[in-house]
Amino acid sequence: MGRVASRLVPPPHTAASIKRFLSKQENIPDYHCTNLYSTISSPSALEDQKHVSVMTADGPGSSVQQPMALVISEPQTQKERKKVEAEERKRKREAEVEERKRQKEVEAEKKEAEAERKKREKEAVAEGKKRKKEAKAEEKKRKKEEERMKLEASLTQSPRKQKDYAPFDPVARLH
Repeated sequence: MGRVASRLVPPPHTAASIKRFLSKQENIPDYHCTNLYSTISSPSALEDQKHVSVMTADGPGSSVQQPMALVISEPQTQKERKKVEAEERKRKREAEVEERKRQKEVEAEKKEAEAERKKREKEAVAEGKKRKKEAKAEEKKRKKEEERMKLEASLTQSPRKQKDYAPFDPVARLH
Protein backbone atom coordinates (compact mmCIF):
# COMPACT_ATOMS: atom_id res chain seq x y z
CA MET A 1 0.00 0.00 0.00
CA GLY A 2 2.78 2.33 -1.01
CA ARG A 3 2.83 5.15 1.51
CA VAL A 4 0.84 3.50 4.30
CA ALA A 5 1.93 0.63 6.53
CA SER A 6 -0.64 -2.16 6.23
CA ARG A 7 -0.72 -2.62 10.01
CA LEU A 8 -2.26 0.85 10.33
CA VAL A 9 -5.34 -0.13 8.31
CA PRO A 10 -8.14 -0.93 10.77
CA PRO A 11 -10.21 -4.07 10.30
CA PRO A 12 -12.31 -5.24 8.60
CA HIS A 13 -9.95 -5.25 5.64
CA THR A 14 -12.59 -4.77 2.96
CA ALA A 15 -12.14 -2.61 -0.11
CA ALA A 16 -14.59 -0.07 1.35
CA SER A 17 -12.73 0.24 4.68
CA ILE A 18 -9.37 0.57 2.88
CA LYS A 19 -10.83 3.24 0.57
CA ARG A 20 -12.18 5.09 3.60
CA PHE A 21 -8.82 4.86 5.38
CA LEU A 22 -6.79 5.97 2.35
CA SER A 23 -9.22 8.80 1.61
CA LYS A 24 -8.71 10.12 5.14
CA GLN A 25 -4.93 9.82 4.74
CA GLU A 26 -5.05 11.72 1.42
CA ASN A 27 -7.65 14.27 2.63
CA ILE A 28 -10.21 13.12 0.08
CA PRO A 29 -13.58 14.28 1.48
CA ASP A 30 -15.75 11.61 -0.16
CA TYR A 31 -14.37 8.09 -0.36
CA HIS A 32 -17.44 7.07 -2.40
CA CYS A 33 -15.92 8.81 -5.41
CA THR A 34 -12.84 6.58 -5.29
CA ASN A 35 -12.11 3.15 -6.70
CA LEU A 36 -9.56 0.73 -5.29
CA TYR A 37 -7.56 -1.52 -7.60
CA SER A 38 -5.50 -4.46 -6.32
CA THR A 39 -2.65 -3.45 -8.70
CA ILE A 40 -1.97 -0.57 -11.04
CA SER A 41 -2.63 -2.83 -14.02
CA SER A 42 -5.91 -4.35 -12.72
CA PRO A 43 -8.69 -3.97 -15.29
CA SER A 44 -11.48 -3.56 -12.70
CA ALA A 45 -11.88 -2.03 -9.28
CA LEU A 46 -12.41 -4.17 -6.19
CA GLU A 47 -15.98 -4.46 -4.94
CA ASP A 48 -16.56 -2.60 -1.66
CA GLN A 49 -17.48 -5.75 0.31
CA LYS A 50 -14.50 -7.73 -1.05
CA HIS A 51 -12.02 -8.79 1.65
CA VAL A 52 -8.46 -7.70 0.88
CA SER A 53 -5.52 -9.55 2.48
CA VAL A 54 -3.32 -6.56 3.29
CA MET A 55 -1.63 -8.22 6.26
CA THR A 56 0.00 -11.03 4.27
CA ALA A 57 3.47 -10.80 2.74
CA ASP A 58 2.19 -11.53 -0.75
CA GLY A 59 -1.17 -9.71 -0.60
CA PRO A 60 -2.20 -6.72 -2.73
CA GLY A 61 0.02 -3.70 -2.17
CA SER A 62 2.56 -5.73 -0.19
CA SER A 63 5.48 -4.55 -2.32
CA VAL A 64 6.57 -1.23 -3.82
CA GLN A 65 6.70 -2.89 -7.25
CA GLN A 66 3.03 -3.95 -7.04
CA PRO A 67 1.19 -1.13 -5.21
CA MET A 68 -2.54 -0.90 -4.87
CA ALA A 69 -4.15 2.00 -6.70
CA LEU A 70 -6.74 4.42 -5.33
CA VAL A 71 -8.34 6.23 -8.24
CA ILE A 72 -10.53 9.26 -7.71
CA SER A 73 -13.49 9.33 -10.07
CA GLU A 74 -16.07 12.04 -10.64
CA PRO A 75 -17.88 12.94 -7.47
CA GLN A 76 -21.15 11.10 -7.16
CA THR A 77 -24.37 12.95 -7.24
CA GLN A 78 -26.14 13.38 -3.95
CA LYS A 79 -28.71 10.79 -5.04
CA GLU A 80 -26.04 8.20 -5.91
CA ARG A 81 -24.19 8.87 -2.67
CA LYS A 82 -27.35 8.42 -0.63
CA LYS A 83 -28.06 5.18 -2.47
CA VAL A 84 -24.57 3.87 -1.72
CA GLU A 85 -24.82 4.96 1.90
CA ALA A 86 -28.25 3.30 2.20
CA GLU A 87 -26.78 0.08 0.80
CA GLU A 88 -23.94 0.27 3.30
CA ARG A 89 -26.39 0.83 6.17
CA LYS A 90 -28.47 -2.10 4.93
CA ARG A 91 -25.39 -4.37 4.81
CA LYS A 92 -24.42 -3.20 8.28
CA ARG A 93 -27.92 -3.91 9.64
CA GLU A 94 -27.90 -7.33 8.00
CA ALA A 95 -24.52 -8.06 9.58
CA GLU A 96 -25.87 -6.95 12.97
CA VAL A 97 -28.95 -9.14 12.52
CA GLU A 98 -26.72 -12.09 11.63
CA GLU A 99 -24.56 -11.40 14.69
CA ARG A 100 -27.62 -11.25 16.97
CA LYS A 101 -28.92 -14.45 15.42
CA ARG A 102 -25.56 -16.12 16.01
CA GLN A 103 -25.53 -14.89 19.60
CA LYS A 104 -29.06 -16.23 20.14
CA GLU A 105 -27.97 -19.59 18.74
CA VAL A 106 -24.98 -19.63 21.08
CA GLU A 107 -27.24 -18.75 24.03
CA ALA A 108 -29.70 -21.47 23.01
CA GLU A 109 -26.85 -23.98 22.82
CA LYS A 110 -25.65 -22.89 26.27
CA LYS A 111 -29.16 -23.25 27.70
CA GLU A 112 -29.54 -26.66 26.07
CA ALA A 113 -26.20 -27.79 27.47
CA GLU A 114 -27.15 -26.48 30.94
CA ALA A 115 -30.52 -28.27 30.76
CA GLU A 116 -28.76 -31.49 29.73
CA ARG A 117 -26.28 -31.10 32.60
CA LYS A 118 -29.11 -30.56 35.08
CA LYS A 119 -30.96 -33.57 33.66
CA ARG A 120 -27.88 -35.78 34.09
CA GLU A 121 -27.38 -34.41 37.60
CA LYS A 122 -31.01 -35.13 38.47
CA GLU A 123 -30.70 -38.65 37.03
CA ALA A 124 -27.55 -39.23 39.08
CA VAL A 125 -29.30 -38.08 42.27
CA ALA A 126 -32.30 -40.30 41.48
CA GLU A 127 -29.98 -43.24 40.81
CA GLY A 128 -28.21 -42.61 44.13
CA LYS A 129 -31.53 -42.53 45.98
CA LYS A 130 -32.61 -45.72 44.23
CA ARG A 131 -29.39 -47.50 45.22
CA LYS A 132 -29.71 -46.27 48.79
CA LYS A 133 -33.31 -47.50 48.94
CA GLU A 134 -32.29 -50.86 47.50
CA ALA A 135 -29.45 -51.11 50.02
CA LYS A 136 -31.87 -50.38 52.89
CA ALA A 137 -34.32 -52.97 51.60
CA GLU A 138 -31.50 -55.50 51.27
CA GLU A 139 -30.31 -54.73 54.83
CA LYS A 140 -33.86 -55.08 56.15
CA LYS A 141 -34.25 -58.38 54.30
CA ARG A 142 -30.91 -59.62 55.67
CA LYS A 143 -31.88 -58.72 59.27
CA LYS A 144 -35.25 -60.42 58.87
CA GLU A 145 -33.52 -63.52 57.57
CA GLU A 146 -31.12 -63.47 60.53
CA GLU A 147 -34.03 -63.21 62.98
CA ARG A 148 -35.84 -66.06 61.22
CA MET A 149 -32.73 -68.20 61.37
CA LYS A 150 -32.22 -67.45 65.08
CA LEU A 151 -35.84 -68.34 65.81
CA GLU A 152 -35.59 -71.53 63.77
CA ALA A 153 -32.36 -72.46 65.53
CA SER A 154 -33.92 -71.88 68.93
CA LEU A 155 -36.89 -74.08 68.03
CA THR A 156 -34.77 -76.96 66.75
CA GLN A 157 -32.49 -77.04 69.80
CA SER A 158 -33.34 -79.50 72.60
CA PRO A 159 -36.03 -78.28 74.91
CA ARG A 160 -35.00 -76.76 78.19
CA LYS A 161 -33.72 -79.25 80.68
CA GLN A 162 -36.36 -80.11 83.10
CA LYS A 163 -35.61 -81.10 86.62
CA ASP A 164 -35.72 -84.79 87.10
CA TYR A 165 -38.96 -85.47 88.75
CA ALA A 166 -40.41 -88.88 89.15
CA PRO A 167 -43.47 -89.25 87.07
CA PHE A 168 -46.60 -88.84 89.10
CA ASP A 169 -47.97 -92.19 89.98
CA PRO A 170 -50.99 -91.95 92.23
CA VAL A 171 -50.93 -95.66 93.05
CA ALA A 172 -47.29 -95.66 94.07
CA ARG A 173 -48.02 -93.08 96.67
CA LEU A 174 -50.54 -95.20 98.28
CA HIS A 175 -48.16 -98.00 98.96
